[in-house]
Amino acid sequence: MTSCIIITSHLNDSGKEQVALDLLDFLKDKNLPIIFVGNYKIPELIQEKSDWVLYTKENPKINRMMHIWTQLPFDSKFKTNVVLFDYGYAHLLQAYRGFKLAESLGYDNAIHINYDIEFSNDSFQVILDKLKSNPNLVLEWGNNYKIDGYATNFYCFNVKDFISMADKDLHFYKSNNPPGIREGWYCEPFFSWMVDKSGIEFNRIKLNVKGKIASIESSIEDKACRFYEWKEKDLLLLWFEYDTPPPLEDLIFTYKDNTINASPTSHPQYFTLPLSKGEYYDKKGNLVVDINEDHVSQFKVIPM
Repeated sequence: MTSCIIITSHLNDSGKEQVALDLLDFLKDKNLPIIFVGNYKIPELIQEKSDWVLYTKENPKINRMMHIWTQLPFDSKFKTNVVLFDYGYAHLLQAYRGFKLAESLGYDNAIHINYDIEFSNDSFQVILDKLKSNPNLVLEWGNNYKIDGYATNFYCFNVKDFISMADKDLHFYKSNNPPGIREGWYCEPFFSWMVDKSGIEFNRIKLNVKGKIASIESSIEDKACRFYEWKEKDLLLLWFEYDTPPPLEDLIFTYKDNTINASPTSHPQYFTLPLSKGEYYDKKGNLVVDINEDHVSQFKVIPM
């Protein structure tokens, strides 16, 4: 059985290009041919480091928004809610194009990786060992509080299995009507819905595999974070979802020439500030977040 790696991408700035090059350099000694797919122009250096390259202008947008929520671990009556444009269909369609190319080239199995995934040698070896028993492998998607589907930035499938599954059900994403899916679905819950109903035998694992390019709007001391309007309590909620927070003494902000200290909650990754509209700067004078109407329309704490 012949295997390959399929990398999907949207490299619309130089930082993303460098992240993709880092991944290719990591994979160069893994002895697996690489198919690099992108719906934004693919730089020549990336082409040189890949075995096959597929550029497509397809980047379809569908008429829906994603609502991603997580219950607060210290207050069961509330949840964070993020509202984002849904690019999930374009992401899965691009992977499908890559699997179709892999099929035409005679590959049986594929490891799909989004361009910004960061592996250690140990974690990649764990994956290779798991694939010896079944070529179909998915990672649980979510955080410490809620598993909400299977990751779409990394998975492995027999090429024909993936194509068969997508041919049968991917169109439901575009038409926005997957039968029997849970309310408030987005890309990862849709992918798990599609995989689960396919009847294909697969293995599901937990593994610490993260993307380097996170859709996080703010950072403090290089720690990614988000600010949520908590209208019911007249607060801003500050959440370090993916990183260990900086020390409390670094969570000092300037707002309209006033100094504001963040207050800890009973959970180490969450803090609060008084709720006011406007720009917040960190202790070094860097703009951290602008709490305006656009921001609070996307990031809120709401009742469960």
